[in-house]
Amino acid sequence: MDTKQTDLYGKRKIESDLQKDDYLRSFNKDFEKN
Repeated sequence: MDTKQTDLYGKRKIESDLQKDDYLRSFNKDFEKN
């Protein structure tokens, strides 16, 4: 039970990191355009 909770937390953290990466990438794209 304990390992499953930490695994879920780790998974969630990875997903949020990926979203942040996508956000920064799209932000850089808009920045380069201007």
